[in-house]
Amino acid sequence: MAKKVDSTEQTTPAAGPRNEATRTKGSISKWAGRLFRQIFSGDILLTHSLKSNYRYFAAMAAMCFVSIVVMFMVLYADMRYAKAEKELRLVQERSIRLQEELYQRTSYDAVHDDLEQRGIIMQDPRSAH
Repeated sequence: MAKKVDSTEQTTPAAGPRNEATRTKGSISKWAGRLFRQIFSGDILLTHSLKSNYRYFAAMAAMCFVSIVVMFMVLYADMRYAKAEKELRLVQERSIRLQEELYQRTSYDAVHDDLEQRGIIMQDPRSAH
């Protein structure tokens, strides 16, 4: 019994670790190239696995948009807070200056000197006894 040999049958060398590694590297690079091409051409959005997940992509896009809006709102609130802090510091400094001026004008010696300049004799209740 003679074995019939098909002419389309190819003979392959014995499968070894080197051939497996070469084949794996080749298939990964082909897959990466195909994925890269699909991403930049937009064809990736037409694949069946992604068509079923459009609502998730829409939800992620909405969350990114909301995140950006919230970030700008926080930035605006921080700017308003910094402005309010600056105004508060200015008001505190003015308050301190006014308190010092009031103290200088109302201290005992200042009142005594002011009355002397006007020619008014001050009767000190502390020394009257």
